[in-house]
Amino acid sequence: MTNDRLQNHISESTLTLPVCATIAVVLWFVRINPLSFRIDVRTAVSLLSVILTTYIVMETNTANSLLRIRSRMVSAVWVMGISMMTFSHDVTVTWITVPLMAATHYLLFKTYQDPNPVNYTFHIFFLLGTMILIMPNLYVLIPLYFWYMAVFMRSLSWRAFWAGLIGLAMPSWFLFGWCAANGDYTMVTDIIGTIASPQPMELDNYTTWLSVHNPRTLTWCCLTFVTSVATIHYLRNYFKDKIRTRMYLYIYVIQTVAIWLLLLWQPDKYDRLMPLFMLCAGTLIAHHFALTGTILSNLFFVLSVLAWVALTTINMGLWKL
Repeated sequence: MTNDRLQNHISESTLTLPVCATIAVVLWFVRINPLSFRIDVRTAVSLLSVILTTYIVMETNTANSLLRIRSRMVSAVWVMGISMMTFSHDVTVTWITVPLMAATHYLLFKTYQDPNPVNYTFHIFFLLGTMILIMPNLYVLIPLYFWYMAVFMRSLSWRAFWAGLIGLAMPSWFLFGWCAANGDYTMVTDIIGTIASPQPMELDNYTTWLSVHNPRTLTWCCLTFVTSVATIHYLRNYFKDKIRTRMYLYIYVIQTVAIWLLLLWQPDKYDRLMPLFMLCAGTLIAHHFALTGTILSNLFFVLSVLAWVALTTINMGLWKL
Protein backbone atom coordinates (compact mmCIF):
# COMPACT_ATOMS: atom_id res chain seq x y z
CA MET A 1 0.00 0.00 0.00
CA THR A 2 1.28 3.46 -0.88
CA ASN A 3 1.90 5.52 2.23
CA ASP A 4 2.76 8.94 0.79
CA ARG A 5 -0.74 10.21 0.13
CA LEU A 6 -2.68 12.63 2.33
CA GLN A 7 -5.23 10.05 3.50
CA ASN A 8 -2.44 7.69 4.61
CA HIS A 9 -0.56 10.40 6.50
CA ILE A 10 -3.74 11.37 8.33
CA SER A 11 -4.80 7.76 8.98
CA GLU A 12 -1.45 6.78 10.48
CA SER A 13 -0.77 9.99 12.41
CA THR A 14 -0.96 9.94 16.21
CA LEU A 15 -2.29 13.52 16.12
CA THR A 16 -5.43 12.67 14.15
CA LEU A 17 -7.60 11.69 17.12
CA PRO A 18 -6.48 14.52 19.48
CA VAL A 19 -7.11 17.10 16.75
CA CYS A 20 -10.54 15.62 15.94
CA ALA A 21 -11.44 15.46 19.64
CA THR A 22 -10.49 19.11 20.16
CA ILE A 23 -12.58 20.21 17.18
CA ALA A 24 -15.49 18.11 18.44
CA VAL A 25 -15.49 19.66 21.92
CA VAL A 26 -15.39 23.17 20.47
CA LEU A 27 -18.24 22.38 18.08
CA TRP A 28 -20.29 20.91 20.90
CA PHE A 29 -20.14 24.01 23.07
CA VAL A 30 -20.45 26.49 20.20
CA ARG A 31 -23.50 24.66 18.83
CA ILE A 32 -25.32 24.53 22.18
CA ASN A 33 -24.47 28.01 23.51
CA PRO A 34 -22.19 30.11 21.29
CA LEU A 35 -21.90 33.06 23.68
CA SER A 36 -21.61 31.83 27.25
CA PHE A 37 -20.23 28.29 26.80
CA ARG A 38 -22.37 27.24 29.77
CA ILE A 39 -23.00 23.52 30.11
CA ASP A 40 -26.64 22.50 30.44
CA VAL A 41 -28.02 19.00 31.01
CA ARG A 42 -28.40 18.22 27.31
CA THR A 43 -24.85 19.28 26.56
CA ALA A 44 -23.46 17.25 29.43
CA VAL A 45 -25.40 14.07 28.63
CA SER A 46 -24.55 14.06 24.93
CA LEU A 47 -20.92 15.07 25.36
CA LEU A 48 -20.25 12.56 28.15
CA SER A 49 -21.91 9.85 26.06
CA VAL A 50 -19.66 10.69 23.10
CA ILE A 51 -16.54 10.64 25.31
CA LEU A 52 -17.50 7.25 26.79
CA THR A 53 -18.37 5.87 23.36
CA THR A 54 -15.05 7.06 21.94
CA TYR A 55 -13.19 5.26 24.70
CA ILE A 56 -15.12 2.03 24.09
CA VAL A 57 -14.53 2.31 20.33
CA MET A 58 -10.80 2.75 20.97
CA GLU A 59 -10.72 -0.30 23.25
CA THR A 60 -12.67 -2.37 20.71
CA ASN A 61 -10.29 -1.42 17.91
CA THR A 62 -7.20 -2.05 20.04
CA ALA A 63 -8.36 -5.39 21.41
CA ASN A 64 -9.51 -6.78 18.06
CA SER A 65 -7.17 -5.12 15.52
CA LEU A 66 -10.00 -4.07 13.23
CA LEU A 67 -7.50 -2.33 10.96
CA ARG A 68 -4.40 -4.00 9.56
CA ILE A 69 -2.25 -1.02 10.48
CA ARG A 70 -1.67 0.95 13.65
CA SER A 71 -4.25 3.70 13.34
CA ARG A 72 -6.78 5.65 15.37
CA MET A 73 -8.93 6.26 12.34
CA VAL A 74 -11.93 4.34 13.71
CA SER A 75 -12.21 6.67 16.70
CA ALA A 76 -11.43 9.75 14.61
CA VAL A 77 -14.14 9.01 12.03
CA TRP A 78 -16.67 8.41 14.82
CA VAL A 79 -15.77 11.68 16.57
CA MET A 80 -15.91 13.81 13.43
CA GLY A 81 -19.04 12.11 12.11
CA ILE A 82 -21.02 12.61 15.30
CA SER A 83 -19.76 16.19 15.64
CA MET A 84 -21.13 16.90 12.18
CA MET A 85 -24.63 15.89 13.36
CA THR A 86 -25.23 18.97 15.45
CA PHE A 87 -29.00 18.37 15.27
CA SER A 88 -28.47 15.32 17.54
CA HIS A 89 -26.52 17.18 20.22
CA ASP A 90 -29.72 18.36 21.93
CA VAL A 91 -31.09 14.84 22.45
CA THR A 92 -30.85 13.80 26.11
CA VAL A 93 -31.67 10.38 27.54
CA THR A 94 -31.55 8.46 24.24
CA TRP A 95 -27.86 9.33 23.96
CA ILE A 96 -27.26 6.65 26.59
CA THR A 97 -28.04 4.00 23.96
CA VAL A 98 -24.90 4.94 21.98
CA PRO A 99 -22.24 3.86 24.53
CA LEU A 100 -24.45 0.89 25.42
CA MET A 101 -24.41 -0.32 21.81
CA ALA A 102 -20.66 0.25 21.60
CA ALA A 103 -20.28 -1.88 24.74
CA THR A 104 -22.39 -4.67 23.20
CA HIS A 105 -19.98 -4.76 20.25
CA TYR A 106 -16.97 -4.97 22.57
CA LEU A 107 -18.49 -7.82 24.59
CA LEU A 108 -19.83 -9.59 21.49
CA PHE A 109 -16.37 -9.80 19.97
CA LYS A 110 -15.13 -11.31 23.22
CA THR A 111 -17.33 -14.35 22.59
CA TYR A 112 -15.56 -15.39 19.38
CA GLN A 113 -15.38 -19.21 19.46
CA ASP A 114 -15.70 -19.11 23.24
CA PRO A 115 -16.96 -22.52 24.48
CA ASN A 116 -18.54 -20.93 27.56
CA PRO A 117 -19.74 -17.38 26.73
CA VAL A 118 -22.58 -17.33 29.28
CA ASN A 119 -21.18 -14.39 31.26
CA TYR A 120 -20.55 -12.24 28.19
CA THR A 121 -23.91 -13.21 26.67
CA PHE A 122 -25.84 -12.19 29.77
CA HIS A 123 -24.20 -8.75 29.83
CA ILE A 124 -24.63 -8.24 26.07
CA PHE A 125 -28.37 -8.81 26.24
CA PHE A 126 -28.72 -6.94 29.52
CA LEU A 127 -27.30 -3.87 27.77
CA LEU A 128 -29.52 -4.55 24.75
CA GLY A 129 -32.57 -4.83 27.03
CA THR A 130 -31.66 -1.50 28.63
CA MET A 131 -31.38 0.07 25.17
CA ILE A 132 -34.84 -1.21 24.28
CA LEU A 133 -36.34 0.38 27.42
CA ILE A 134 -34.87 3.71 26.31
CA MET A 135 -35.69 3.27 22.59
CA PRO A 136 -38.30 0.51 22.19
CA ASN A 137 -37.96 0.43 18.40
CA LEU A 138 -34.52 -1.18 18.83
CA TYR A 139 -36.23 -4.47 19.68
CA VAL A 140 -35.66 -5.45 16.02
CA LEU A 141 -31.97 -5.98 16.89
CA ILE A 142 -32.69 -8.88 19.26
CA PRO A 143 -32.68 -11.69 16.65
CA LEU A 144 -29.65 -10.14 14.96
CA TYR A 145 -27.52 -10.47 18.10
CA PHE A 146 -28.43 -14.15 18.43
CA TRP A 147 -27.58 -14.51 14.74
CA TYR A 148 -24.20 -12.83 15.24
CA MET A 149 -23.32 -15.24 18.03
CA ALA A 150 -24.53 -18.33 16.15
CA VAL A 151 -23.06 -17.63 12.70
CA PHE A 152 -20.17 -15.17 13.03
CA MET A 153 -18.92 -15.66 16.60
CA ARG A 154 -19.73 -19.41 16.61
CA SER A 155 -20.38 -19.25 20.33
CA LEU A 156 -24.13 -19.64 20.77
CA SER A 157 -25.14 -22.61 22.90
CA TRP A 158 -28.34 -23.47 24.77
CA ARG A 159 -26.85 -22.14 28.00
CA ALA A 160 -25.80 -18.91 26.29
CA PHE A 161 -29.23 -18.62 24.66
CA TRP A 162 -31.07 -18.79 28.00
CA ALA A 163 -28.51 -16.46 29.59
CA GLY A 164 -29.28 -14.00 26.82
CA LEU A 165 -33.03 -14.21 27.41
CA ILE A 166 -32.57 -13.68 31.15
CA GLY A 167 -30.27 -10.70 30.54
CA LEU A 168 -32.75 -9.28 28.03
CA ALA A 169 -35.64 -9.54 30.49
CA MET A 170 -33.87 -8.27 33.60
CA PRO A 171 -34.04 -4.51 32.80
CA SER A 172 -37.80 -4.94 32.27
CA TRP A 173 -38.10 -6.63 35.66
CA PHE A 174 -36.34 -3.71 37.31
CA LEU A 175 -38.61 -1.23 35.52
CA PHE A 176 -41.74 -3.19 36.43
CA GLY A 177 -40.68 -3.31 40.08
CA TRP A 178 -40.02 0.43 40.10
CA CYS A 179 -43.42 1.11 38.50
CA ALA A 180 -45.12 -1.21 41.00
CA ALA A 181 -43.51 0.64 43.88
CA ASN A 182 -44.81 3.95 42.51
CA GLY A 183 -48.19 2.58 41.48
CA ASP A 184 -47.82 3.96 37.95
CA TYR A 185 -47.43 1.54 35.03
CA THR A 186 -47.51 4.16 32.28
CA MET A 187 -43.89 3.61 31.26
CA VAL A 188 -44.43 -0.14 30.91
CA THR A 189 -47.61 0.22 28.87
CA ASP A 190 -45.99 2.83 26.60
CA ILE A 191 -43.07 0.51 25.82
CA ILE A 192 -45.36 -2.45 25.21
CA GLY A 193 -47.58 -0.30 23.00
CA THR A 194 -44.61 0.88 20.92
CA ILE A 195 -43.41 -2.68 20.37
CA ALA A 196 -46.87 -4.17 19.74
CA SER A 197 -48.03 -1.37 17.41
CA PRO A 198 -45.07 -0.23 15.29
CA GLN A 199 -45.38 2.90 13.21
CA PRO A 200 -46.76 2.13 9.72
CA MET A 201 -44.80 3.24 6.66
CA GLU A 202 -46.86 6.07 5.19
CA LEU A 203 -45.88 8.76 2.70
CA ASP A 204 -46.88 11.51 5.14
CA ASN A 205 -44.01 10.44 7.42
CA TYR A 206 -41.47 11.43 4.76
CA THR A 207 -42.81 14.78 3.53
CA THR A 208 -40.33 16.81 5.57
CA TRP A 209 -37.40 14.72 4.32
CA LEU A 210 -38.04 14.86 0.58
CA SER A 211 -36.30 18.20 0.04
CA VAL A 212 -32.59 18.33 -0.80
CA HIS A 213 -32.48 21.61 1.13
CA ASN A 214 -33.18 19.79 4.38
CA PRO A 215 -29.87 19.49 6.33
CA ARG A 216 -30.89 16.12 7.74
CA THR A 217 -31.61 14.77 4.26
CA LEU A 218 -28.23 15.99 3.01
CA THR A 219 -26.46 14.41 5.98
CA TRP A 220 -28.26 11.11 5.48
CA CYS A 221 -27.47 11.06 1.74
CA CYS A 222 -23.80 11.91 2.28
CA LEU A 223 -23.26 9.28 4.97
CA THR A 224 -25.19 6.69 2.97
CA PHE A 225 -22.99 7.29 -0.07
CA VAL A 226 -19.69 7.23 1.84
CA THR A 227 -20.74 4.15 3.80
CA SER A 228 -21.84 2.37 0.62
CA VAL A 229 -18.49 3.01 -1.05
CA ALA A 230 -16.64 1.78 2.04
CA THR A 231 -18.83 -1.32 2.34
CA ILE A 232 -18.48 -2.26 -1.32
CA HIS A 233 -14.71 -1.83 -1.07
CA TYR A 234 -14.57 -4.09 1.96
CA LEU A 235 -16.75 -6.80 0.40
CA ARG A 236 -14.46 -6.80 -2.64
CA ASN A 237 -11.30 -7.03 -0.53
CA TYR A 238 -12.41 -8.99 2.55
CA PHE A 239 -9.87 -11.77 1.86
CA LYS A 240 -7.03 -9.44 2.91
CA ASP A 241 -8.21 -9.53 6.53
CA LYS A 242 -7.89 -12.41 8.95
CA ILE A 243 -10.94 -14.66 9.30
CA ARG A 244 -11.62 -13.35 12.80
CA THR A 245 -11.51 -9.73 11.64
CA ARG A 246 -13.83 -10.57 8.74
CA MET A 247 -16.45 -11.82 11.18
CA TYR A 248 -16.27 -8.58 13.16
CA LEU A 249 -16.61 -6.43 10.06
CA TYR A 250 -19.48 -8.54 8.71
CA ILE A 251 -21.32 -7.74 11.94
CA TYR A 252 -20.71 -4.02 11.41
CA VAL A 253 -22.04 -4.31 7.85
CA ILE A 254 -25.26 -6.03 8.95
CA GLN A 255 -25.71 -3.71 11.94
CA THR A 256 -25.27 -0.66 9.71
CA VAL A 257 -27.82 -1.92 7.18
CA ALA A 258 -30.28 -2.78 9.96
CA ILE A 259 -30.16 0.71 11.49
CA TRP A 260 -30.30 2.29 8.02
CA LEU A 261 -33.51 0.35 7.32
CA LEU A 262 -34.83 1.36 10.73
CA LEU A 263 -34.24 4.98 9.75
CA LEU A 264 -36.34 4.45 6.62
CA TRP A 265 -39.05 2.77 8.65
CA GLN A 266 -39.24 5.40 11.39
CA PRO A 267 -37.91 8.72 10.08
CA ASP A 268 -39.41 10.55 13.06
CA LYS A 269 -36.66 8.93 15.18
CA TYR A 270 -33.98 10.35 12.89
CA ASP A 271 -32.12 12.46 15.48
CA ARG A 272 -31.96 9.50 17.87
CA LEU A 273 -30.96 6.83 15.35
CA MET A 274 -28.30 8.71 13.39
CA PRO A 275 -25.69 8.51 16.20
CA LEU A 276 -26.19 4.71 16.24
CA PHE A 277 -25.85 4.62 12.46
CA MET A 278 -22.63 6.63 12.68
CA LEU A 279 -21.28 4.31 15.38
CA CYS A 280 -21.64 1.26 13.13
CA ALA A 281 -20.80 2.88 9.80
CA GLY A 282 -17.75 4.69 11.20
CA THR A 283 -15.73 1.47 11.43
CA LEU A 284 -16.40 0.61 7.79
CA ILE A 285 -15.55 4.14 6.66
CA ALA A 286 -12.35 4.15 8.71
CA HIS A 287 -11.38 0.74 7.28
CA HIS A 288 -11.69 2.18 3.78
CA PHE A 289 -9.81 5.40 4.53
CA ALA A 290 -6.96 3.65 6.38
CA LEU A 291 -6.37 0.71 4.06
CA THR A 292 -6.52 2.29 0.62
CA GLY A 293 -3.86 4.41 -1.03
CA THR A 294 -4.68 5.05 -4.68
CA ILE A 295 -5.13 8.39 -6.39
CA LEU A 296 -8.88 7.77 -6.64
CA SER A 297 -9.25 6.80 -2.98
CA ASN A 298 -7.21 9.83 -1.90
CA LEU A 299 -9.49 12.09 -3.95
CA PHE A 300 -12.53 10.40 -2.41
CA PHE A 301 -11.07 10.97 1.06
CA VAL A 302 -10.46 14.68 0.43
CA LEU A 303 -13.92 15.21 -1.07
CA SER A 304 -15.52 13.33 1.84
CA VAL A 305 -13.76 15.52 4.40
CA LEU A 306 -14.76 18.68 2.53
CA ALA A 307 -18.37 17.44 2.33
CA TRP A 308 -18.40 16.74 6.09
CA VAL A 309 -17.03 20.22 6.81
CA ALA A 310 -19.71 21.77 4.60
CA LEU A 311 -22.45 19.70 6.24
CA THR A 312 -21.21 20.74 9.69
CA THR A 313 -21.59 24.42 8.80
CA ILE A 314 -25.03 23.77 7.27
CA ASN A 315 -26.23 21.82 10.33
CA MET A 316 -24.99 24.61 12.57
CA GLY A 317 -27.08 27.08 10.56
CA LEU A 318 -24.12 29.13 9.38
CA TRP A 319 -25.42 29.05 5.82
CA LYS A 320 -28.24 27.52 3.82
CA LEU A 321 -28.55 26.10 0.34
